[in-house]
Order: sequence, then structure tokens, then C-alpha cells
Amino acid sequence: MRKILTIVLLAYLLPCGAQTHSITLTDINIGEGKLIRRTSFDGNSLWGYINGGADLYLEYGFENIIVHDIEFRGKPVRFDLYRMKDPNAAFGIFSVYSFACDSLSGPGQFNCGTRWQLQAVKGNYYLSAILSAGTRDEYIYASQIAEALLSNIEAISFEPGAPFLPGVFSTIPGRKKFCRGMLGIENGAPDISSMLTGFKFKDVWHIEMLPGEPGGTATIISFLNNDDMTKFYSNPDINESQTKKTFPIKESFSLLVLSGVSASFDPAEILKWFGGIAYQ
Repeated sequence: MRKILTIVLLAYLLPCGAQTHSITLTDINIGEGKLIRRTSFDGNSLWGYINGGADLYLEYGFENIIVHDIEFRGKPVRFDLYRMKDPNAAFGIFSVYSFACDSLSGPGQFNCGTRWQLQAVKGNYYLSAILSAGTRDEYIYASQIAEALLSNIEAISFEPGAPFLPGVFSTIPGRKKFCRGMLGIENGAPDISSMLTGFKFKDVWHIEMLPGEPGGTATIISFLNNDDMTKFYSNPDINESQTKKTFPIKESFSLLVLSGVSASFDPAEILKWFGGIAYQ
């Protein structure tokens, strides 16, 4: 008998990056799968679901999660669909948790697949599917359900916003991580945590560049105001370091910190992502 998984999510306003709409996922054929349970958690109950891991989601901007436990060929597959407060938060969680991705296709604008997990991002949603058999059939099945879950989320292509210029983000090479708060830094870019300790900042983009020229990393730190930015920029340990080069980004309270790049590298190649340097 054809099994139908019907999921109805209540209407609400989506933040920037996704349209305002009522999300209703209906008539999803789960084939060999069997829906075991469907549960949901908000910010007050998240600790009861993921225990110590809740703090990171809350720091990024967590709203709620819907969990679907499905049995596929006698093995459990769990789908966690997190609604975050904005697309940057969803991408940020994905960026700090995704690594060693296999060359497997997947749903969403960004995805990461392994034998044991499928992750994807669309709009302000982050999806994590936990697999238990580690087979190709299980992965294909999980991809189909994940695609169905995400297909009714209307979202424009991801743009991180300032200080990046429009259309630039998708052209940037290297592994890109978005961090909010010190927990985000410690999980996504622990190598720069000491640099930021004691300073107030809004959020951080950390880009691990490709090998060769220029090598190294590019860290874009955004501050809430000019005073916080100036305090960081005037720190001798940062500005006069032999291994780091710091540049204020044009028309923003943001700084670009290059670390480990070759001495001959022209920073203008990276500053063009933001429209240039603020001043010499």
C-alpha cells in the first residue's frame, strides 16, 4: 500500500531571504519508509532534545525544529528540520557542522553528504538527516525525503549581505564558515578564537583559501560600531603582526584579516569582494 507522509507547518513570516508564505508539505510518498513519530521543539525545549548542543543553535538564532523519525528497511533515519532566524544563521550552522563531504549530490542550495549524514540549507532552514545503515540506497532515499521537505520552502539564492557585494559570494573559492558569538568561533574557526577574545564583534566570516596562491585564510570581522572596530584595529598584536595583515573594509564597520598569505599577494584581489579598502 502506498504510504503517504503528510506534514503541515503553520504559517508564519519568514525573515529576509525567503518569501512570506504558508508552508504545507502534503502527499509525500515515503515508499518503503514508515513514519514512526513526528515531534517539534522550540527554544525553551531544545535542550531536552540535543542537550549541550542547544547553546550553539540559540546563539546563531534558533526558532524551532521539526523532527521526523522514519524507518527505512528496518533501520531508523531521522530528519531534523531547523528553522533559524535568518539565512545567515542557517548557513552558519551548516558551515560549522559540514566537513569531509563525499561527492554525492543532495538537495538545497548548499549540501553535504556522507554515508552517515545528509545536510542541506535552503533559505533560513537547516536540514540534517542522520542515517544508520550507511548504504547508497539509504542515502538516495534520504535525499528524496529531504528534497520533498525543502521543495515547499520558497527562498531566493543565498546572499550573505554586507560587507560582501551582491553576487560575489558564490564566486569565492575555499571553505566558507559563518560564525556568530564565541561558541560559533570555537566550533567553526577555533584557530582565531584567541584573536577575538576580549573584543566585541557582531559576526565573522572565516574563509579557508585554496592551496597555493594566496594560501592562508581570510577572516572578515563585522562590528556593531566604529568604536569596537577601532579598538580591535588599533591592537598592536593584530595590526603589527608579521603573520597577519588587517584592512578596514569600505563603507562598513568591518575588517579583513589575512593570515598566512604569501608576502607577494595583493590584498586587492580579496578586497574587491567588498568594494575596496576604506582608507590607507
